[in-house]
Amino acid sequence: MIHSIRKITFYIIWIIILCSCSKKVIKPEINNNLDRLVFASAFHQDTMTRAFDLHIYVRKKHVSGVLFLNYMSDSYRFTLLSKMGQKLFDIELHGDRIQVRSIIEDLNKKVILNQLQKDFSLLVMACANPNIRHVIENDEKTTYGIESCGSNSIVHFTFKDHFDTPIVVGSGGRNRPRRWANFHQFKFGIPHYITIEHRSLINLRLELKLLDLTKN
Repeated sequence: MIHSIRKITFYIIWIIILCSCSKKVIKPEINNNLDRLVFASAFHQDTMTRAFDLHIYVRKKHVSGVLFLNYMSDSYRFTLLSKMGQKLFDIELHGDRIQVRSIIEDLNKKVILNQLQKDFSLLVMACANPNIRHVIENDEKTTYGIESCGSNSIVHFTFKDHFDTPIVVGSGGRNRPRRWANFHQFKFGIPHYITIEHRSLINLRLELKLLDLTKN
């Protein structure tokens, strides 16, 4: 009996040690690296247009084409063209508002449009005057929970050590994001491969690969 109690106690202490080593919560006031979050957008505003090979998987449907992302002073415009040149959708984001200029029937559902709006917002997320709610260090990564970032919920920015551009941006939850964009294959601070996933009632996933507009 005593041996069993000692064994259980040992396992509890070991779990506590593992948790304390892998995840460390820091009070915002002692953090000194908050300025980089002000312009922590995945796509910098000095570039007016970017193009991506986009794949959308939703409700057992697959929609793909070339996505053009245009920055227009106070809004972002997302235009998806098929490989044959057909316009699949033309959407404009004004802060937390969406304007649908055109969209194909398969995607013209309120629940899908709401998710696409929030997903695309992750790609251009930038926080001026960020209000840091919490900071979490985990291995070589640091996650900042931000309030008042153009969203009613906490926005999560995750950075790797010595890296000025976020590798993950998540939103839609207070402590755990409901949706998150993962940025991969960085070149000159720009991600060349992106995936967007979320926990929702619809099975929606986006995959984007950056295209070089300078090539013929």
